[in-house]
Amino acid sequence: MTSGDAIAQRRAELERRLAALSPEKRAQLERARAAGEPVVRKGGIVPREPDAPVPMSFAQELLWLLDRASPGMHGYNVPRTARLRGPLDVAALQAALDGVVARHEVLRSTFDLVDGEPRQIVHAPRPSRSRSPISPTGRTRRARKRRSRSSATCRAGHST
Repeated sequence: MTSGDAIAQRRAELERRLAALSPEKRAQLERARAAGEPVVRKGGIVPREPDAPVPMSFAQELLWLLDRASPGMHGYNVPRTARLRGPLDVAALQAALDGVVARHEVLRSTFDLVDGEPRQIVHAPRPSRSRSPISPTGRTRRARKRRSRSSATCRAGHST
């Protein structure tokens, strides 16, 4: 099944369900649409406003409080490096990373106090800043490995 077939199938299903609504339910739906209200079933998730502060999860708030108590503590950062071999398509890598960040709100979130309460602020997706890859030309394998470890350790907040 192609994506076009799936869309057509979904549209047909929605049209069947809409036709089965009672006149009262149909009028209620039309009023909600006209008012611009999100339409959800009971127990459904109501979409939040973009960039609206939202409460933190228990785990997020705990880590936030730990950071406030000991600023600069990096005990929860786990640095990892990976060796890539062969030619690197920088544009494809950047597009893939941008896609992951666009799909996962947690990668676009910051935390701040809003009206005295800690809140998570989810920012809109945007393309990442382009960085030129570091060329390993002229470096020995051992020097490249040492630089990679040093860079990962520095990013994690540890001194080298």
